[in-house]
Amino acid sequence: MSQSFRVLLVEDDDSLRCCLGEFLASHGWDVAATAYGQEAMALARRQRFDFSILDFHLPGTTGLDLFRQLASIRPLPAILMSGFATSEEAIAAHHAGFFTFLRKPLELERLRQSVQLLIKTHFGGPLAQHPGLPPVPRVLARLLVEILVIAFFLLVGWTGYTVLGVLATDHLVSLPAISVGWVQSVVPISAALIIAAELLNLPRALADAGRETGTGGGASH
Repeated sequence: MSQSFRVLLVEDDDSLRCCLGEFLASHGWDVAATAYGQEAMALARRQRFDFSILDFHLPGTTGLDLFRQLASIRPLPAILMSGFATSEEAIAAHHAGFFTFLRKPLELERLRQSVQLLIKTHFGGPLAQHPGLPPVPRVLARLLVEILVIAFFLLVGWTGYTVLGVLATDHLVSLPAISVGWVQSVVPISAALIIAAELLNLPRALADAGRETGTGGGASH
């Protein structure tokens, strides 16, 4: 079975947002659209998107700032568009990590080509859809990966803890006041923290895996 790529579209011009949403949907991409940065952040927390298309000038924020904020949830390849951006702002978009920068008025064919190139570059194609496992096998596969990661760090932590007993009486040559065991304790402590983080993130990871074949939100009008 196949899955449409999910697009987060943020554009504050109502008519353009509607037009772009319908255009992207007509090419097989699932679109969730909004005019506001805060709502885009809320959508990104609830849904898993594959990439975003952001307007530069948004109410109370910019596409650059929103791109960085979205990356704190999950880094997404993105296209930035603007009709008023200066050449310096276009350069800043490139340095920030945007896939490409499009000037308004947009040529829809240019947008389509840019989206297809983004998909091919970041996901290896095909251009409109990509295959996915059914929900249950995908969740089980994700669970297996998480178990393997946790098992690996359990082994690292146990090994580090075992070595502590051997090095308990040794001290660093350059810093005699510091025991080698104290330095070595970083290994089991780090392993424990990573395991705790993996366990805390496990419900969300499994939920994301289970939602990956669902449809994205429709374009806002």
